[in-house]
Order: sequence, then C-alpha cells, then structure tokens
Amino acid sequence: MAGSRNEAKRNLLNALKSLALEGNFQDWIIVLLVLTVPLVAAFSIANLISSVIANFVAPVIFTPILRSIGIDSMQSLVIGGLRIGAFVYDLVDFIFVVLILFVMTRFLRRMI
Repeated sequence: MAGSRNEAKRNLLNALKSLALEGNFQDWIIVLLVLTVPLVAAFSIANLISSVIANFVAPVIFTPILRSIGIDSMQSLVIGGLRIGAFVYDLVDFIFVVLILFVMTRFLRRMI
C-alpha cells in the first residue's frame, strides 16, 4: 500500500513538472480551478460552522454559565484590559471548525 502511495506521489510530481515545463495557459487555468474550488468550499463550510456556533452553540453553552457569574455576554468579559471573553469565544470557534473539517476530510478520504 505504501508503495502505491509513493508511486502516486511520483506520478503527481511528474505531471506537475510536465505542466510547469510544457503546459499551456488552458492547463494552468484548469489547475487553478481544481485548487481553488475546494479552498472556497472549505472557507464556506468554515463560515457556516462559525455561524452555527455564534447563533446556536455559544448561547446555549455560554449564556447560562456567564449569567450565573453575573456577566451579560462573552464580549463583556474583560480582565485587566484584556478581552478574555472574545478570545475564549474565538478559541472555541476555531476548535469546532478544525474538528468538523477534520472529521469531514477523514470521511471523504474513506469514501474515495
């Protein structure tokens, strides 16, 4: 199995080398499209996940905890001039986005 992966990598590198040395403009456009479509899709999915976290997950999880200690929102949690609440929210958002994109990538790799 590892041999076939190395061979596939070598074939890909040879194809890219051939494209770089002998390719025409249409080949480059196709390569750019092939590379940008998944990137745009990943950004769109990340924005969707962030929206779900901001509108559903954060209010359900953080609001009861913050109200129990007398804070109205994550944005108003400031300690020593540092906006700790905004940082914690962004950290949770980042972790959820990475986790979901990782799970989706693993799922798609198993399908292929």
